[in-house]
Order: sequence, then structure tokens, then C-alpha cells
Amino acid sequence: MMSRYMQYGAAADPLQRPRPTALVGAKRPCFSHRLLDGLRAIAPRLALVFFAAAIIQMLMHLAGN
Repeated sequence: MMSRYMQYGAAADPLQRPRPTALVGAKRPCFSHRLLDGLRAIAPRLALVFFAAAIIQMLMHLAGN
């Protein structure tokens, strides 16, 4: 976790980071990774909502016939 006193994108103190990360240098996190993580987190609930909506739509269609 980054310190709140650290500037975004600035290099952190290498003594406070794990060695492989210190060697690679400070990289900016990619926005798309956070977006994909969020989509993966809500995907099961979203699928359940679509499934429930399809069931309700089928029941309404059968009730109309």
C-alpha cells in the first residue's frame, strides 16, 4: 500500500519496498487493470440479475399465451 504522503508516480524509498519491486522501479498502475478487477468482482451478481430477469420474462411470456 502506498503512503498518502507520496506523490503519485514518484519513486518510493527502496528500503521500504520488496527487493524485486525496488529493482524494477516505480511504475504507474494501469487503469484498465483496476477496471477489469471491478468487473470481475461484480460479474457473478450481474449474471444472477440477468438470469432472474430472463426467468421473469419467460414467465410473463408464458402467462400471456
